[in-house]
Amino acid sequence: MHTNLDTLCINPEDSIHQAITQLGIGPVGIVVVVDGERKLLGTVTDGDIRRAILANISLDEPIKKLLSSKENTRYAQPICASVDTDSDSILKTLQQNQIAHLPIVDDQWKLVGVVTLDEYVLSPELGMQAVIMAGGKGERLLPLTENVPKPML
Repeated sequence: MHTNLDTLCINPEDSIHQAITQLGIGPVGIVVVVDGERKLLGTVTDGDIRRAILANISLDEPIKKLLSSKENTRYAQPICASVDTDSDSILKTLQQNQIAHLPIVDDQWKLVGVVTLDEYVLSPELGMQAVIMAGGKGERLLPLTENVPKPML
């Protein structure tokens, strides 16, 4: 769980431009909008920024305008989990909602941290990979290439 709240949080009065800056320095690709007591108000991702730009919302507008543009979507209310939620339930929430970030809050909705899907899903390890350069007739490998193709040698 990412708990450095200074890199994760932004105030609803801050500009969308400031949110973009915060996204760039934050470790997880999400900015969490909180009030003065760090209560969760919403989330902002690069997709939200992109949709705001397409809707001709100025980057100088406050984040609360971006949040209000999400009102009639399935992301109107931030999807989050309680600090007491077990790992399996967190993973299930991430997968069911097709999201990569999940704010974790206490019983008063104060932000505790953010978990990411990457923390719960192991990426498959790639096996050894190699390229065999085997062009030509194999004349320098004679007599070995008389009965065996050069790539097999």
